Amino acid sequence: MSVRFRPACWAVLIITLLAGCGGGGAAPVPAPPSASKAAADLKVIAQRDLKIDNTRSLSLSPDGKWLAAIRGKSACLIAVDTLADKQCAEVTTGGLDVRSFVWSPDSQRVVFTEDLPRYMFESDIWTLDVENGQLTDLTPDNVSGSFLKLPKDSVALLDTMPGWSPDGQTLIFSRSDRANALTTLYRISVNGGTPEKIIDAAGSGPIAVWYGPRWLSNGKIVYTINHPKQSEPTNGVWIADSNGQNARQLLAFDQQLGAPILADVSAKGDRALIWYTAAMQYATKPNVSFFALLDLSNGQAFPLKPSGEFIGPANAAFSPDGSKIAYVYRTLDEQVNLVIRDVADGTEHTLLTQSGILGASTESPMQGLDWANNDTLYAATGPGVGSLLTLGSR
Repeated sequence: MSVRFRPACWAVLIITLLAGCGGGGAAPVPAPPSASKAAADLKVIAQRDLKIDNTRSLSLSPDGKWLAAIRGKSACLIAVDTLADKQCAEVTTGGLDVRSFVWSPDSQRVVFTEDLPRYMFESDIWTLDVENGQLTDLTPDNVSGSFLKLPKDSVALLDTMPGWSPDGQTLIFSRSDRANALTTLYRISVNGGTPEKIIDAAGSGPIAVWYGPRWLSNGKIVYTINHPKQSEPTNGVWIADSNGQNARQLLAFDQQLGAPILADVSAKGDRALIWYTAAMQYATKPNVSFFALLDLSNGQAFPLKPSGEFIGPANAAFSPDGSKIAYVYRTLDEQVNLVIRDVADGTEHTLLTQSGILGASTESPMQGLDWANNDTLYAATGPGVGSLLTLGSR
């Protein structure tokens, strides 16, 4: 299974954030039934294959009730039970970025931006409400269209790759403008208002954020810095206090695997899943793992890979409670395996084996595998195509 994409050559990926006031702890979420089970005790008790025409980038909400998708210039929210549109709203200011879609912790909103990294569209921070269908531009600047075609004197505020506070009341995002080349992090209430400047990130040049930072329930923040110049010493995964202090680099550029990019964090905020960018060129290289499990307390990273001969993994995600990891890899005889691993002891169990793509987006790495709180796994098999897997006990 090969996953490839081409980042913009001008890209300067800098993600950092400061929680500051507000954005308190998340409301308690009931642990999924699988939390009390070992990986070896789990099985797929139901599989529902689905195909939704003319859609891209399906993403399952945390409660397992909704799928977010792109249809043309519209962001759509689709009911899992019926596959009928719940809401669909058109954004006419530019194509949408499949990498920017993030569900709120309570599954009531999805946030996204126009596609600045890939197509150079001037981008704002947008939310779409599940219940009332309200589409909101939280950072309007009266500028839209291709960034490269804008007049040189235009004040274009380039807002991209948002992330949620644990309580779902605040959004953080990365911004740069044409007056200066610095990347700046802002935060804004989900109800709107004037964005609050938090911190100027290191580095220069227009921003190109592929994936958002993670605002942890323990108040820490985890983020990625990735300059185009691979030898830049600040490249890597970082962690900081919620006030932006005590920032330290956890993981640096790897000469063989490339730049480490934050893919997912556990519910407890103690571990993260890391994806390495060398997968863009060498995703089919046998016996090389481009995913790693990172200990956020000490920066130790361990390759996420099966025993024996393999290609991948192609994607990975934590369970909602963080006790397990679901990941996908391919054997050399072209069989694709979906594996569940217990984080504590490393015990693994293969849930499903099939031919063809499973659990990996053909449009963007690190998307296409979602584990909802009701123990439903969404595993993509193509644009608008995937399987909903219901987990139960053996």
